[in-house]
Amino acid sequence: MRKQKFMKGGRIFYRVNKMRRCLICGAASGCFYTEDEAISYCCRRTEEFAGGARRLRVTATGLGVYSHEGASWLHAIKLLGNYKSPNEPKAYEEPSEEVAPEVIATAYAQLVRLSPAKNHPELIAADDGLAARRLGELSEFYGALPGNPDKRIELVEMVCAAMQAHFPQRDPARMVAGVPGFWFDQKQQKWMIGPPQEWRGARLLIPFRSPQGEIRALQIRTNKQEREQHPDLPKYFFLSSANYPEGTRLKRAPIHYTDFLAEQLGYTQVYKETTLLITEWPLKADTVTAISQGRLRAIANSGVDSSHRELVGAAVEFYKESGAPVYVAFDADAKENKMVVTQLARLISLLALAALEPVILGWDHGKGIDDALLGHDNIYKMRFDEWFRSLPEELQHQAIETYRQTIDMHRNAQSELVKTEDSIDLHQEIPNAQQNLRENSQDLHEEEIDIQINDKLH
Repeated sequence: MRKQKFMKGGRIFYRVNKMRRCLICGAASGCFYTEDEAISYCCRRTEEFAGGARRLRVTATGLGVYSHEGASWLHAIKLLGNYKSPNEPKAYEEPSEEVAPEVIATAYAQLVRLSPAKNHPELIAADDGLAARRLGELSEFYGALPGNPDKRIELVEMVCAAMQAHFPQRDPARMVAGVPGFWFDQKQQKWMIGPPQEWRGARLLIPFRSPQGEIRALQIRTNKQEREQHPDLPKYFFLSSANYPEGTRLKRAPIHYTDFLAEQLGYTQVYKETTLLITEWPLKADTVTAISQGRLRAIANSGVDSSHRELVGAAVEFYKESGAPVYVAFDADAKENKMVVTQLARLISLLALAALEPVILGWDHGKGIDDALLGHDNIYKMRFDEWFRSLPEELQHQAIETYRQTIDMHRNAQSELVKTEDSIDLHQEIPNAQQNLRENSQDLHEEEIDIQINDKLH
Protein backbone atom coordinates (compact mmCIF):
# COMPACT_ATOMS: atom_id res chain seq x y z
CA MET A 1 0.00 0.00 0.00
CA ARG A 2 1.49 3.33 -1.07
CA LYS A 3 1.85 6.19 1.33
CA GLN A 4 -0.54 9.08 0.79
CA LYS A 5 1.13 12.39 1.41
CA PHE A 6 0.19 16.04 1.20
CA MET A 7 2.07 19.33 1.43
CA LYS A 8 1.15 22.13 3.79
CA GLY A 9 3.23 25.15 4.71
CA GLY A 10 6.20 23.74 2.82
CA ARG A 11 6.15 20.54 4.92
CA ILE A 12 5.36 16.96 3.97
CA PHE A 13 2.76 14.99 5.94
CA TYR A 14 1.70 11.36 5.48
CA ARG A 15 -1.73 9.89 6.10
CA VAL A 16 -2.09 6.72 8.16
CA ASN A 17 -3.25 3.50 6.46
CA LYS A 18 -3.64 -0.20 7.24
CA MET A 19 0.10 -0.80 6.91
CA ARG A 20 1.05 2.19 9.06
CA ARG A 21 -1.68 2.93 11.59
CA CYS A 22 -1.86 5.92 13.91
CA LEU A 23 0.52 5.41 16.83
CA ILE A 24 -1.90 7.25 19.12
CA CYS A 25 -5.35 5.76 18.43
CA GLY A 26 -4.47 2.81 16.17
CA ALA A 27 -6.83 3.89 13.41
CA ALA A 28 -6.05 3.31 9.73
CA SER A 29 -7.68 6.52 8.49
CA GLY A 30 -8.07 10.15 9.36
CA CYS A 31 -4.85 10.78 11.30
CA PHE A 32 -1.48 11.75 9.84
CA TYR A 33 2.16 12.28 10.84
CA THR A 34 5.28 14.20 9.87
CA GLU A 35 7.71 12.93 7.28
CA ASP A 36 10.27 11.84 9.90
CA GLU A 37 7.54 10.15 11.97
CA ALA A 38 8.51 12.22 15.01
CA ILE A 39 5.08 13.90 15.45
CA SER A 40 1.62 12.32 15.25
CA TYR A 41 -1.59 14.25 14.57
CA CYS A 42 -4.55 12.32 15.94
CA CYS A 43 -8.14 13.25 15.11
CA ARG A 44 -9.64 10.94 17.76
CA ARG A 45 -7.64 11.46 20.95
CA THR A 46 -6.50 14.63 22.70
CA GLU A 47 -5.79 13.56 26.29
CA GLU A 48 -2.44 14.50 27.82
CA PHE A 49 -0.85 11.06 27.34
CA ALA A 50 -1.93 8.55 24.70
CA GLY A 51 -0.25 5.77 22.78
CA GLY A 52 2.83 6.01 24.99
CA ALA A 53 3.41 9.59 23.75
CA ARG A 54 3.12 12.99 25.39
CA ARG A 55 0.68 15.52 23.98
CA LEU A 56 2.27 18.78 22.90
CA ARG A 57 -0.96 20.66 22.20
CA VAL A 58 -4.34 20.62 20.51
CA THR A 59 -4.39 22.56 17.22
CA ALA A 60 -6.91 25.25 16.39
CA THR A 61 -8.69 22.71 14.16
CA GLY A 62 -8.97 20.11 16.95
CA LEU A 63 -6.10 17.71 16.27
CA GLY A 64 -4.18 16.14 19.14
CA VAL A 65 -0.45 16.71 18.51
CA TYR A 66 1.82 14.09 20.10
CA SER A 67 5.61 13.94 20.22
CA HIS A 68 7.58 10.74 19.70
CA GLU A 69 10.73 12.44 20.96
CA GLY A 70 12.24 12.95 17.52
CA ALA A 71 13.00 9.26 16.94
CA SER A 72 12.50 7.64 13.54
CA TRP A 73 11.69 3.96 13.00
CA LEU A 74 14.52 1.62 13.93
CA HIS A 75 15.25 -0.62 10.97
CA ALA A 76 18.94 -1.29 11.65
CA ILE A 77 18.88 -4.37 13.88
CA LYS A 78 22.22 -6.02 14.62
CA LEU A 79 22.20 -9.53 13.16
CA LEU A 80 24.48 -12.46 13.83
CA GLY A 81 27.54 -12.33 11.58
CA ASN A 82 27.05 -15.82 10.15
CA TYR A 83 23.25 -15.60 10.02
CA LYS A 84 23.34 -15.54 6.21
CA SER A 85 23.89 -18.98 4.77
CA PRO A 86 26.88 -19.33 2.39
CA ASN A 87 24.54 -21.20 0.04
CA GLU A 88 22.03 -18.35 0.04
CA PRO A 89 24.05 -15.18 -0.52
CA LYS A 90 21.17 -12.95 -1.61
CA ALA A 91 18.81 -11.10 0.68
CA TYR A 92 15.23 -12.14 0.00
CA GLU A 93 12.35 -9.75 -0.12
CA GLU A 94 10.17 -9.78 2.94
CA PRO A 95 6.64 -11.19 2.68
CA SER A 96 4.13 -8.60 1.55
CA GLU A 97 1.51 -9.78 4.05
CA GLU A 98 1.16 -7.75 7.24
CA VAL A 99 1.32 -9.93 10.34
CA ALA A 100 -0.72 -8.78 13.32
CA PRO A 101 1.21 -8.28 16.58
CA GLU A 102 -0.96 -10.89 18.31
CA VAL A 103 0.20 -13.52 15.78
CA ILE A 104 3.84 -12.73 16.54
CA ALA A 105 3.21 -12.73 20.29
CA THR A 106 1.40 -16.08 20.11
CA ALA A 107 4.11 -17.68 17.97
CA TYR A 108 6.79 -16.60 20.42
CA ALA A 109 4.74 -17.66 23.45
CA GLN A 110 4.26 -21.14 21.99
CA LEU A 111 7.94 -21.32 21.07
CA VAL A 112 8.97 -20.61 24.68
CA ARG A 113 6.32 -22.96 26.08
CA LEU A 114 7.31 -25.86 23.84
CA SER A 115 11.06 -25.37 24.23
CA PRO A 116 11.69 -23.79 27.64
CA ALA A 117 15.16 -23.18 29.03
CA LYS A 118 14.40 -25.52 31.95
CA ASN A 119 14.78 -28.46 29.53
CA HIS A 120 18.45 -27.54 29.07
CA PRO A 121 20.24 -27.60 32.45
CA GLU A 122 23.36 -25.98 31.00
CA LEU A 123 21.38 -22.78 30.35
CA ILE A 124 20.52 -22.64 34.04
CA ALA A 125 23.63 -23.99 35.78
CA ALA A 126 26.37 -22.35 33.68
CA ASP A 127 28.59 -19.65 35.21
CA ASP A 128 26.53 -17.00 33.44
CA GLY A 129 23.32 -19.04 33.49
CA LEU A 130 19.88 -18.14 34.79
CA ALA A 131 20.55 -19.49 38.29
CA ALA A 132 23.56 -17.19 38.69
CA ARG A 133 21.20 -14.29 37.96
CA ARG A 134 18.62 -15.43 40.54
CA LEU A 135 16.34 -16.42 37.66
CA GLY A 136 16.61 -20.20 37.91
CA GLU A 137 13.08 -20.67 39.25
CA LEU A 138 11.78 -18.71 36.26
CA SER A 139 13.55 -20.80 33.62
CA GLU A 140 10.23 -21.90 32.12
CA PHE A 141 9.64 -18.30 31.01
CA TYR A 142 12.78 -18.26 28.87
CA GLY A 143 13.17 -20.32 25.73
CA ALA A 144 15.85 -22.51 24.19
CA LEU A 145 16.82 -22.80 20.52
CA PRO A 146 18.21 -26.30 19.85
CA GLY A 147 21.50 -26.59 17.99
CA ASN A 148 20.29 -29.40 15.69
CA PRO A 149 18.49 -28.10 12.55
CA ASP A 150 16.13 -31.10 12.39
CA LYS A 151 15.01 -30.48 15.96
CA ARG A 152 14.35 -26.84 15.08
CA ILE A 153 12.16 -27.90 12.14
CA GLU A 154 10.23 -30.24 14.46
CA LEU A 155 9.87 -27.39 16.94
CA VAL A 156 8.41 -25.11 14.26
CA GLU A 157 5.90 -27.79 13.29
CA MET A 158 4.77 -28.03 16.93
CA VAL A 159 4.48 -24.24 17.15
CA CYS A 160 2.31 -24.18 14.00
CA ALA A 161 0.05 -26.92 15.35
CA ALA A 162 -0.37 -25.10 18.67
CA MET A 163 -1.24 -21.83 16.89
CA GLN A 164 -4.10 -23.46 14.97
CA ALA A 165 -6.40 -23.19 17.97
CA HIS A 166 -5.69 -19.48 18.29
CA PHE A 167 -5.88 -18.55 14.60
CA PRO A 168 -8.11 -21.09 12.77
CA GLN A 169 -8.54 -18.64 9.88
CA ARG A 170 -4.81 -18.62 9.02
CA ASP A 171 -3.43 -20.96 6.38
CA PRO A 172 -1.90 -23.93 8.30
CA ALA A 173 0.87 -24.11 5.70
CA ARG A 174 1.80 -20.47 6.40
CA MET A 175 1.04 -20.20 10.09
CA VAL A 176 4.40 -18.57 10.99
CA ALA A 177 4.89 -16.64 7.74
CA GLY A 178 5.95 -13.07 8.47
CA VAL A 179 7.00 -13.79 12.06
CA PRO A 180 10.62 -12.60 12.55
CA GLY A 181 12.96 -15.55 12.96
CA PHE A 182 10.91 -18.04 10.90
CA TRP A 183 11.67 -18.74 7.22
CA PHE A 184 10.89 -21.30 4.54
CA ASP A 185 13.60 -23.86 3.73
CA GLN A 186 13.11 -24.34 -0.02
CA LYS A 187 15.35 -27.41 -0.12
CA GLN A 188 13.34 -29.34 2.47
CA GLN A 189 10.07 -27.53 1.76
CA LYS A 190 9.59 -26.92 5.47
CA TRP A 191 9.54 -23.94 7.79
CA MET A 192 12.67 -23.33 9.86
CA ILE A 193 13.71 -21.07 12.71
CA GLY A 194 17.19 -19.65 13.16
CA PRO A 195 20.15 -20.14 10.84
CA PRO A 196 20.47 -23.44 8.95
CA GLN A 197 23.85 -24.24 10.53
CA GLU A 198 24.24 -26.64 13.43
CA TRP A 199 25.86 -25.51 16.68
CA ARG A 200 26.77 -27.12 19.97
CA GLY A 201 24.27 -26.99 22.80
CA ALA A 202 21.24 -24.73 22.96
CA ARG A 203 20.93 -20.96 22.71
CA LEU A 204 18.93 -19.01 25.27
CA LEU A 205 15.82 -17.14 24.05
CA ILE A 206 15.19 -14.00 26.09
CA PRO A 207 11.75 -12.38 25.74
CA PHE A 208 11.04 -8.68 25.35
CA ARG A 209 7.73 -8.51 27.22
CA SER A 210 4.94 -5.94 27.38
CA PRO A 211 3.58 -4.87 30.79
CA GLN A 212 0.93 -7.60 30.38
CA GLY A 213 3.58 -10.26 29.64
CA GLU A 214 3.09 -10.57 25.87
CA ILE A 215 6.32 -11.36 24.02
CA ARG A 216 7.07 -8.67 21.44
CA ALA A 217 10.50 -9.90 20.37
CA LEU A 218 13.08 -12.55 21.27
CA GLN A 219 16.74 -11.98 21.88
CA ILE A 220 19.19 -14.85 21.41
CA ARG A 221 22.18 -15.41 23.66
CA THR A 222 24.80 -17.73 22.26
CA ASN A 223 26.35 -20.18 24.71
CA LYS A 224 29.84 -20.01 26.16
CA GLN A 225 31.13 -23.05 24.25
CA GLU A 226 30.18 -21.49 20.93
CA ARG A 227 31.86 -18.20 21.73
CA GLU A 228 35.05 -19.95 22.82
CA GLN A 229 35.19 -21.77 19.47
CA HIS A 230 34.18 -18.70 17.46
CA PRO A 231 35.50 -15.53 19.18
CA ASP A 232 33.79 -13.28 16.61
CA LEU A 233 30.37 -14.68 17.41
CA PRO A 234 28.13 -12.06 19.07
CA LYS A 235 26.88 -12.83 22.55
CA TYR A 236 23.45 -11.30 21.95
CA PHE A 237 21.34 -10.62 18.85
CA PHE A 238 17.68 -10.47 17.88
CA LEU A 239 15.76 -13.43 16.50
CA SER A 240 15.30 -12.37 12.87
CA SER A 241 15.28 -13.95 9.42
CA ALA A 242 15.56 -11.06 6.97
CA ASN A 243 18.09 -12.82 4.70
CA TYR A 244 16.12 -16.00 4.14
CA PRO A 245 13.21 -17.06 1.91
CA GLU A 246 9.89 -15.85 3.33
CA GLY A 247 11.81 -14.42 6.27
CA THR A 248 11.45 -11.00 7.83
CA ARG A 249 13.22 -8.65 10.17
CA LEU A 250 12.02 -7.26 13.45
CA LYS A 251 10.19 -4.12 12.36
CA ARG A 252 11.14 -2.11 15.41
CA ALA A 253 13.15 -2.80 18.54
CA PRO A 254 10.68 -2.80 21.46
CA ILE A 255 11.32 -2.07 25.12
CA HIS A 256 11.03 -4.69 27.84
CA TYR A 257 8.99 -4.47 31.06
CA THR A 258 9.56 -6.62 34.17
CA ASP A 259 6.00 -6.35 35.52
CA PHE A 260 5.22 -9.91 34.37
CA LEU A 261 8.33 -11.31 36.04
CA ALA A 262 7.63 -9.47 39.30
CA GLU A 263 4.14 -10.94 39.34
CA GLN A 264 5.46 -14.46 38.71
CA LEU A 265 7.89 -14.06 41.62
CA GLY A 266 5.07 -12.88 43.89
CA TYR A 267 6.45 -9.37 44.22
CA THR A 268 3.14 -7.52 44.12
CA GLN A 269 4.03 -4.40 46.08
CA VAL A 270 2.00 -1.39 45.11
CA TYR A 271 3.63 1.22 42.91
CA LYS A 272 4.32 3.55 45.83
CA GLU A 273 6.75 0.97 47.21
CA THR A 274 8.62 0.53 43.95
CA THR A 275 10.98 2.59 41.84
CA LEU A 276 11.40 2.51 38.08
CA LEU A 277 14.85 1.72 36.66
CA ILE A 278 15.76 2.41 33.03
CA THR A 279 18.53 0.15 31.76
CA GLU A 280 19.53 -1.80 28.65
CA TRP A 281 18.73 -5.39 27.61
CA PRO A 282 15.96 -7.55 29.12
CA LEU A 283 18.06 -10.12 30.99
CA LYS A 284 19.73 -7.33 32.94
CA ALA A 285 16.34 -5.79 33.74
CA ASP A 286 14.95 -9.14 34.89
CA THR A 287 17.99 -9.69 37.12
CA VAL A 288 17.55 -6.28 38.74
CA THR A 289 13.87 -6.94 39.52
CA ALA A 290 14.60 -10.43 40.88
CA ILE A 291 17.45 -9.31 43.17
CA SER A 292 15.55 -6.27 44.44
CA GLN A 293 12.49 -8.47 45.13
CA GLY A 294 10.33 -6.21 43.03
CA ARG A 295 11.36 -2.96 44.68
CA LEU A 296 12.90 -1.99 41.35
CA ARG A 297 10.64 -2.38 38.32
CA ALA A 298 12.88 -2.14 35.29
CA ILE A 299 12.31 -1.21 31.68
CA ALA A 300 15.02 -1.94 29.15
CA ASN A 301 15.85 -1.06 25.57
CA SER A 302 18.19 -2.86 23.19
CA GLY A 303 21.11 -0.47 23.61
CA VAL A 304 21.82 3.01 24.90
CA ASP A 305 20.96 4.65 21.56
CA SER A 306 17.59 3.00 20.87
CA SER A 307 13.89 3.45 21.73
CA HIS A 308 14.29 6.68 23.69
CA ARG A 309 10.73 7.85 23.06
CA GLU A 310 9.30 4.54 24.31
CA LEU A 311 11.44 4.72 27.46
CA VAL A 312 10.28 8.26 28.17
CA GLY A 313 6.64 7.33 27.56
CA ALA A 314 6.90 4.39 29.96
CA ALA A 315 8.65 6.54 32.58
CA VAL A 316 5.94 9.19 32.35
CA GLU A 317 3.18 6.60 32.78
CA PHE A 318 4.95 5.13 35.81
CA TYR A 319 5.46 8.55 37.38
CA LYS A 320 1.81 9.46 36.83
CA GLU A 321 0.72 6.36 38.77
CA SER A 322 3.33 6.34 41.51
CA GLY A 323 5.06 9.71 41.86
CA ALA A 324 8.21 7.69 42.59
CA PRO A 325 11.65 8.70 41.26
CA VAL A 326 12.99 7.32 38.01
CA TYR A 327 16.47 5.75 38.06
CA VAL A 328 18.78 5.43 35.05
CA ALA A 329 21.55 2.81 35.04
CA PHE A 330 23.46 2.09 31.84
CA ASP A 331 26.77 0.25 31.67
CA ALA A 332 29.82 1.61 33.48
CA ASP A 333 31.54 2.56 30.20
CA ALA A 334 29.16 5.54 30.11
CA LYS A 335 32.03 7.55 31.63
CA GLU A 336 34.49 6.55 28.92
CA ASN A 337 32.58 6.02 25.69
CA LYS A 338 31.69 9.21 23.81
CA MET A 339 28.74 7.62 22.03
CA VAL A 340 27.29 6.27 25.28
CA VAL A 341 27.72 9.63 27.01
CA THR A 342 26.04 11.46 24.14
CA GLN A 343 23.05 9.11 24.00
CA LEU A 344 22.62 9.09 27.77
CA ALA A 345 22.67 12.91 27.81
CA ARG A 346 20.03 12.88 25.08
CA LEU A 347 17.82 10.51 27.09
CA ILE A 348 18.19 12.73 30.16
CA SER A 349 17.16 15.78 28.13
CA LEU A 350 14.08 13.97 26.78
CA LEU A 351 13.08 13.05 30.33
CA ALA A 352 13.53 16.72 31.27
CA LEU A 353 11.22 17.72 28.41
CA ALA A 354 8.65 15.40 29.99
CA ALA A 355 9.18 17.18 33.35
CA LEU A 356 11.06 14.22 34.87
CA GLU A 357 14.42 14.57 36.62
CA PRO A 358 16.07 11.14 36.67
CA VAL A 359 18.41 9.81 39.33
CA ILE A 360 21.62 8.40 37.81
CA LEU A 361 23.06 5.28 39.48
CA GLY A 362 26.78 4.58 39.68
CA TRP A 363 28.90 1.78 41.14
CA ASP A 364 32.57 0.95 41.67
CA HIS A 365 33.02 -2.50 40.09
CA GLY A 366 31.43 -4.51 37.29
CA LYS A 367 30.09 -3.44 33.92
CA GLY A 368 26.32 -3.38 34.44
CA ILE A 369 23.98 -2.62 37.31
CA ASP A 370 23.19 -6.34 37.47
CA ASP A 371 26.89 -7.12 38.08
CA ALA A 372 26.95 -4.55 40.87
CA LEU A 373 23.86 -6.02 42.52
CA LEU A 374 25.06 -9.61 42.20
CA GLY A 375 28.48 -8.64 43.60
CA HIS A 376 26.99 -6.58 46.47
CA ASP A 377 28.91 -3.57 45.19
CA ASN A 378 28.49 -0.05 46.50
CA ILE A 379 25.76 1.63 44.42
CA TYR A 380 25.36 5.39 44.74
CA LYS A 381 22.91 7.98 43.42
CA MET A 382 23.65 11.14 41.45
CA ARG A 383 21.50 13.98 40.22
CA PHE A 384 21.92 14.43 36.49
CA ASP A 385 24.02 17.59 37.00
CA GLU A 386 26.31 15.62 39.33
CA TRP A 387 26.63 12.96 36.66
CA PHE A 388 27.65 15.62 34.13
CA ARG A 389 30.35 16.90 36.52
CA SER A 390 31.62 13.38 37.20
CA LEU A 391 32.60 12.95 33.53
CA PRO A 392 36.05 13.68 32.13
CA GLU A 393 36.23 17.32 31.02
CA GLU A 394 35.97 16.61 27.27
CA LEU A 395 32.98 14.29 27.69
CA GLN A 396 31.38 16.66 30.19
CA HIS A 397 31.25 19.45 27.59
CA GLN A 398 29.90 17.02 25.00
CA ALA A 399 27.15 15.80 27.36
CA ILE A 400 26.02 19.32 28.36
CA GLU A 401 26.01 20.46 24.74
CA THR A 402 23.93 17.45 23.69
CA TYR A 403 21.49 18.12 26.53
CA ARG A 404 20.99 21.73 25.48
CA GLN A 405 20.87 21.04 21.75
CA THR A 406 18.18 18.40 22.20
CA ILE A 407 15.95 20.74 24.19
CA ASP A 408 16.55 23.60 21.75
CA MET A 409 15.78 21.32 18.80
CA HIS A 410 12.41 20.39 20.27
CA ARG A 411 11.57 24.00 21.04
CA ASN A 412 12.46 25.17 17.54
CA ALA A 413 10.62 22.30 15.89
CA GLN A 414 7.56 23.01 17.99
CA SER A 415 7.62 26.71 17.14
CA GLU A 416 7.95 26.06 13.39
CA LEU A 417 5.14 23.52 13.36
CA VAL A 418 2.55 25.50 15.28
CA LYS A 419 1.63 27.79 12.38
CA THR A 420 1.46 24.88 9.94
CA GLU A 421 -0.64 22.77 12.32
CA ASP A 422 -3.13 25.51 12.98
CA SER A 423 -3.51 26.12 9.25
CA ILE A 424 -4.56 22.52 8.51
CA ASP A 425 -8.31 22.50 8.07
CA LEU A 426 -9.78 19.41 9.67
CA HIS A 427 -12.71 19.42 7.22
CA GLN A 428 -10.53 19.97 4.17
CA GLU A 429 -7.69 17.54 4.89
CA ILE A 430 -9.58 14.86 6.83
CA PRO A 431 -13.22 14.86 5.74
CA ASN A 432 -14.12 11.71 7.70
CA ALA A 433 -12.53 12.74 10.99
CA GLN A 434 -14.56 13.03 14.14
CA GLN A 435 -15.29 16.61 15.22
CA ASN A 436 -16.00 16.21 18.93
CA LEU A 437 -12.50 17.08 20.15
CA ARG A 438 -11.58 19.14 23.17
CA GLU A 439 -10.13 22.63 22.64
CA ASN A 440 -7.39 22.77 25.21
CA SER A 441 -3.62 22.70 24.92
CA GLN A 442 -0.42 22.31 26.90
CA ASP A 443 2.99 23.90 26.51
CA LEU A 444 6.39 22.28 26.90
CA HIS A 445 7.06 24.03 30.23
CA GLU A 446 9.90 25.99 28.64
CA GLU A 447 10.31 28.31 31.61
CA GLU A 448 10.73 25.35 33.96
CA ILE A 449 13.33 23.80 31.65
CA ASP A 450 15.22 27.11 31.45
CA ILE A 451 15.33 27.31 35.23
CA GLN A 452 16.40 23.66 35.44
CA ILE A 453 19.29 24.13 33.01
CA ASN A 454 20.52 27.31 34.67
CA ASP A 455 20.20 26.03 38.22
CA LYS A 456 21.68 22.59 37.58
CA LEU A 457 24.50 23.30 35.16
CA HIS A 458 25.89 26.61 36.49
